[in-house]
Amino acid sequence: MLGLRSFISQETLDEAAKGDLSFAAKRLALINHLPVLEINDRTDELAILLVERKIVPAHVASDALHIAIASVYRMDFLVSWNFKHIVNPRIRHRLRETVASLGERLPVICTPEDLLEDEDN
Repeated sequence: MLGLRSFISQETLDEAAKGDLSFAAKRLALINHLPVLEINDRTDELAILLVERKIVPAHVASDALHIAIASVYRMDFLVSWNFKHIVNPRIRHRLRETVASLGERLPVICTPEDLLEDEDN
């Protein structure tokens, strides 16, 4: 194993709690032990900027918040299966520039499979 520590945000907990109650309970049971990164003024500021610059559409502002939280807390990786607005190579350059404009660093954005791929080698 890579020896990485995992973190989540309240936004992730809120999303995991949505939908079918049985499945939501199972999702929450898998992640509720992880340390929670708090949403604060800095994460909100960056998320708003990502939406204002139309990098992330306003109707999925929660995706901007995921990116902002991972950036502000200087996570090494942001792991997601959201290929439209997060794991999207076409927007990565704009994300990196915008995050850097606030003095933050964009983490490596990848899927769980990408993160674990090196273990097979």
